[in-house]
Amino acid sequence: MSALISQRSLAFEVPDDSMLYGQRFTSGDLPVEYEPMNASTVKAGMRFGPVEFSIGQESHTHHLTYLGIGCGSGDSICQPLFPMELWCLPRVLSQCRYGRLNEVISLKGRRTVVSRPSPGERFSGSAWVRGVELRRGICFARFLSQTKNSKEVALLEAEDTVMLANGCSDDVLKTAVANSLTNPSTVNVENENEMLARWTLRMRFSWLEEKWRNNIHTNSYARSLGYTGPLVEGPAVVDRVLWIHEALNGPLRHFRVEWKYCGPLYDQLPVTVFPEGEGAEGTFRYSLCSLQESLPGIGHVLMKIVVAIL
Repeated sequence: MSALISQRSLAFEVPDDSMLYGQRFTSGDLPVEYEPMNASTVKAGMRFGPVEFSIGQESHTHHLTYLGIGCGSGDSICQPLFPMELWCLPRVLSQCRYGRLNEVISLKGRRTVVSRPSPGERFSGSAWVRGVELRRGICFARFLSQTKNSKEVALLEAEDTVMLANGCSDDVLKTAVANSLTNPSTVNVENENEMLARWTLRMRFSWLEEKWRNNIHTNSYARSLGYTGPLVEGPAVVDRVLWIHEALNGPLRHFRVEWKYCGPLYDQLPVTVFPEGEGAEGTFRYSLCSLQESLPGIGHVLMKIVVAIL
């Protein structure tokens, strides 16, 4: 598939508009009740949107603060939007059909950023279901999404693979979670000079359990699956790694970033980023790891992230 998503390049044919879902809700009127996502309610070929949205200055400043970027007078106005801010998939799926996106666990993602606009501009987002698969009791779904500006020019195109927990066998799902916790990938750390940055993971958004039922970002649901606490928003963590990359290598404009999860991103977990060296020309590889207090020590790899300049 080409780097840019177009209707012609999708891996499925849409016979008619019966699988097209337009906007039903706005971000401010999502009901607490939601439609579960599973192999019966998510089908290859479904299309959602477009949904119009914008990222205001206040929201952008909040995101920059979360990333650890200083926001003095005028700083946030000069800083362009990050991929998570432009990514439209959650808002499109929730506002077009499913309501609050619960019982969903992200496994890996890929973003192709064509351009990074400033806050305040108007965007439209659309999404497609590329495929749904039930494998050994685990339900997986693959989504494509695209964010355009008011001139219909693509700004960001995304591919996401998620686990639809509602479509999984409970026992198989809990076994899969347990296996992911007991067989971590590790890295040996000799001294602090090997690290690019250290910080403590925290939630970007307030996930109130009375509103977000069965959500992986809430303590009760995460623990019900076998995790020891709620998981933070992975795409926001990726944005922080991108900021670290920019601080070392200069601004990112036209690029691709992709990642996969290797372990749980727990709220309040101390983490660090390590460079894994450059791959092909213009490609940079990073590992996000949890780390014990004393060095030398062993870090558990939580994410593998690849940044490619286009």
